[in-house]
Amino acid sequence: MESVFHKHQWLSDPKRQISLADIRQRMVRLVATRQHLLLFNINAPDVMAAQLGLNLEQLITRDYTHTRELSQTVHAMTDSMGVPQYDGILYPSRNNYPAHSIALFERAKDKVELIEDLDLVDHAEWPAFVTKYRIGILPDPAEVI
Repeated sequence: MESVFHKHQWLSDPKRQISLADIRQRMVRLVATRQHLLLFNINAPDVMAAQLGLNLEQLITRDYTHTRELSQTVHAMTDSMGVPQYDGILYPSRNNYPAHSIALFERAKDKVELIEDLDLVDHAEWPAFVTKYRIGILPDPAEVI
């Protein structure tokens, strides 16, 4: 949802549609964790407002001022030995709320490994995803007669 509909303008167009041509150009990257990832969970009760002074609107806006500041703050957090505390951030999905998304910091790259790149249409969960979110598949203009 975050990838396919990242630039979607939900306020002006509530429909979820994607062209067949766009689907054919997309892939799903399957990854696994090699080590435990420590994520700063801004979805936890009272963290967003009480600890960070942020509200949901500030996090889901396309103006990334607040999210950049949040990321910089969390990235800079260290323990008493100066070791970075977090590998990334767990945050509310803008395009699939109340689901969650993860942003990993570059320093976590050795904690994950690529398993496989799959064409989106070949992903086992793609048909259920289309049904669950009522995604309209638009025909490829080259195929319309």
